[in-house]
Amino acid sequence: MSLTSNIAPIRVGIMQPYFLPHLSYFQLIANTDIFCLHDKVKYTKQSWINRNRIVINGRTDYITIPVRHRSDFDLVDEKEISPVFKSTLMLKTIELNYKKSPNFENVFPLITDILNYNSSNLFEFIENSIFIVSQYLDIKTKIIKSSNSGYDLKLNKSQMVLDICKKLKADVYVNSEGGIELYEPSYFLANGILLRFSKQIDFSYTNSFGQTDGSLSVLDALMWVDKTLLIHKLSAIEFWDL
Repeated sequence: MSLTSNIAPIRVGIMQPYFLPHLSYFQLIANTDIFCLHDKVKYTKQSWINRNRIVINGRTDYITIPVRHRSDFDLVDEKEISPVFKSTLMLKTIELNYKKSPNFENVFPLITDILNYNSSNLFEFIENSIFIVSQYLDIKTKIIKSSNSGYDLKLNKSQMVLDICKKLKADVYVNSEGGIELYEPSYFLANGILLRFSKQIDFSYTNSFGQTDGSLSVLDALMWVDKTLLIHKLSAIEFWDL
């Protein structure tokens, strides 16, 4: 499809699932037509898959979903949450540190639903959290598991992304700026797909620290920033094509 056509191009994004990621993750979701949560990616220790940063006791600290220790080669959708995880304890930590935030009464029930989700599968747990936050932010994008596209699981990373795009009839593959070094634009163009990168326009707001740069978990932004403004900020994103 020509991008000069009157028919809107189909934009596809693909990302690993992250636990309550910062706002730019949801900006990427909002600016695609189909967003794939990559369920067949290798689980990486000390990554953003099962942890993120919020404000705790006046400083930035991690909240973490502990996982069972099995194989070092587990895929994300094979990883199980450890039975030592107690949602009540994490909720209490969040309550103590955010109860004075302006949006606490509206957002805390949302976080409660996320942390009390009845699944021990890490991917399902994170997938549900992304659904809930996306719905709260009025994001209409179709969110699917990458494996549901029917792509060939034996392909390498670039081939995998291209195959998913083809299976979903994408015209544009949208990735964050962190992926610039990973993909060759000519490889995608040769297959009829435009490679597009996104960058969050500087987003700062005032939280319990004072001014912050928006790099904390979306939980912090949800608690401190007006919902209407957050929804507006979903479009505060720059794109460029290679």
